[in-house]
Amino acid sequence: MMKAENRDKPHPRCADERDITSGWRKVMGFKPGVIRRAKQRMNRRNRRRAKQRLGGLLLIALALAILAAPALARDDYPAPGWVVDAHDGDTLLVDCDLGLMRVRLRCVDAPEVASTRWPEQPGARQARDLVRHLTVGHWVALYGRSSSYGRAVRRVVLPDGRDLAEVLVSAGWAMVDTRYCRGKRLLELQERARRARRGVWGLSARPVAPWEWRRGRRQPTNREVTK
Repeated sequence: MMKAENRDKPHPRCADERDITSGWRKVMGFKPGVIRRAKQRMNRRNRRRAKQRLGGLLLIALALAILAAPALARDDYPAPGWVVDAHDGDTLLVDCDLGLMRVRLRCVDAPEVASTRWPEQPGARQARDLVRHLTVGHWVALYGRSSSYGRAVRRVVLPDGRDLAEVLVSAGWAMVDTRYCRGKRLLELQERARRARRGVWGLSARPVAPWEWRRGRRQPTNREVTK
């Protein structure tokens, strides 16, 4: 039977943390060198696994960047611009980082204003006035990177988040240019405007498309006359 005074005394191996560690090593029969080498192997294994995980994450990030690059280059990266004027219903004069730039609305064509090459098309002034009211003296967001005939072809988003092309088509002052664009959304808006006889659809039962107006009413230039 153990004496009472022996019960109150702490075990010599439990005197402090160092005694516990040394006692555990003695019981397990491990030497300090064995423990050190085991820790080194564990650290090397952890570092190797961390490198493998980091390499996998880098590959995933690279794949996502490659997949997202076409979208960013095509349409999803907006450029701000201050609208100075509107030549007609589909052409803006915008002040941006590159300087003054003529911006042509993408996917739509508005009635033509009078020029030396063709007479004014019905609805041209109304379309131009609407665009000036919505854009001149305001910041807009420009999407896209293509160009045509010296003009930047862009999707223009108004300060309130509306697409300018959709606003014009919905009001009936622009037509969807199906030669270059077949967006379902724009075609639906155009059909609604036609049924409601808004804009150019109310001026004539069969309004002439702007591209047909330019081709049918085109006047020869001075260069062509001299030939």
